[in-house]
Order: sequence, then C-alpha cells, then structure tokens
Amino acid sequence: MGITDPFILDNYYVWFKNNCPLNGPLYDDVRFEPLSGNRDGKYFVVSLDSPHERKKWALVTERYGFDAPEFDCRNIRDLIRYVNSIGPELQQGIVPPFIAEKDAVTAYARQRGEPEGLHIYRDGGHCYSYTSRQDRRRRTVMAAASLEDAPPGFVSDQAYSIQGIYVYCPEDAGIPLPDPQKATEQPPKKKGWER
Repeated sequence: MGITDPFILDNYYVWFKNNCPLNGPLYDDVRFEPLSGNRDGKYFVVSLDSPHERKKWALVTERYGFDAPEFDCRNIRDLIRYVNSIGPELQQGIVPPFIAEKDAVTAYARQRGEPEGLHIYRDGGHCYSYTSRQDRRRRTVMAAASLEDAPPGFVSDQAYSIQGIYVYCPEDAGIPLPDPQKATEQPPKKKGWER
C-alpha cells in the first residue's frame, strides 16, 4: 500500500502467495513481476515472517540473487522506503555497486573452500556476512572498490583484491588465501571397471 514509485506502479503486476513449507510455519510473500514479460533482473519478492530469513521483512531480488535477501529489516516503513528507492534503478537498468561486491565476497568464500549456493547476506555499508559450512561460524566480510571507500575496521594490508574489489574478513585475518586454481579444481575421478 505504501509503494509510490511511478515505475513500479506502472510496470509491475503483483501476486500474493501463502507458502506452506514442509518444515516450519506458513508465511506470506508478495511477488512483483514486470508486465512486459521480460524480467531482465527486475523481478523481486517481499516476504513476511519467513522462517528462512533473518528478519521479519525480506526483499529478495533477481539482481542480487535468490540465495539471500538484498535488503531485510524489522519494520514495514523501512522496507517500503527501500522498495521505492530502487524504482529508478530498475527503470534505468542500473546495477548497484553492491552487486559486484557480493560477487567478490562469493568468490572469496569459494576460495576459502565454501560450496556453491552459500547465503551471502548484505549487512549494509560495504559489509556482508555468511555462515561457513565448514565450521558453522559466522564470517563478516568487508568489500570496497577502492581502499579510500573502505568501511571502518577495514585493514587494507590484510585485504585481497578479488575481481577488482578489495575484500577483508576479520575472522580470517592472517590466514593466507588459498590459490584460486586449487580451490576450484575437482579431484580426479577414479577409473571404474571397464566392460
């Protein structure tokens, strides 16, 4: 009801879904689908009280990826303000800088041995987080396109340049980053019996 951005109001249809997961309680979401039929990264979903999300309200966008919300919050006013603010970006096809930062954080986690499909949460202000599947510990990762834009607490001499983005993880400080070739290589398959 609070969405006022003209692009979203004129170019989307909305459908409502009551989700019934196999585990956990029911929860609702609202899906915003472009009228043109061509998504081009413009599709997004607002969920309420999802047992899969960290906070009461979550905005999952196609441009950020469906593994974690682009934005989450505890009250509807903040969510509506954010949805209205992304309207001009969606209209002009602008890819916000945090998309490249998330991609660099994902590449960093993969080099650390994390599997595909890791949930990279955006904590705001060049800060991201994920829970390691190796040791179940939370990692905070800071990312910036330049060292001048680095957030407070960013230690530049312990940062790595990944995909043109500087990445620093305080929990992994001092631990060298494995060679990216070795992190992505698959072990050779054993030869089976030939018939």
